[in-house]
Amino acid sequence: MTRGLYPPESLSDDDVQTLRVVRRDIYTNGAIGGGLGACTGLVLYTGAQWAKKFGYLQRTTLNRNVGMLVVMSGFALGTFLAASKTGKEEVHVLHPIFQVGAVNSPQQHNVVDPVRLQQMRMTRRKTLAENLHSGQGLNDSHSGRWVEENSETKFEKGE
Repeated sequence: MTRGLYPPESLSDDDVQTLRVVRRDIYTNGAIGGGLGACTGLVLYTGAQWAKKFGYLQRTTLNRNVGMLVVMSGFALGTFLAASKTGKEEVHVLHPIFQVGAVNSPQQHNVVDPVRLQQMRMTRRKTLAENLHSGQGLNDSHSGRWVEENSETKFEKGE
């Protein structure tokens, strides 16, 4: 069976109810988003057929396979977007439940020495300024330099 049906005993009844409500909202909004996405795909496919009929689309094949592709893609995209949006909106409800199984309390992780924090910030500012002045930029990929087209590379040396 699925673990969702048998929650851990460390959760209270209110926590279990909260989990079930959030899960139900995600499933429900995902289904609604899928329906809207499928309808949108159908409208787009029908619009493309009309556009082809009036000559706006030329050299385009709009057969049943394309129609299924557009409708099913709309369904998948709508389901994903709606379920993701709902999950991101309701994650704040789950934060207290996340802390139930934590080994350490969240207060212990938030304690930072202000002197050490200031030292870390000053070191970062110094290295950032050095990188900008030396021409490396903010990103260290390729050290801020690109290989010239006419330059010799290690692969061309042996040939």
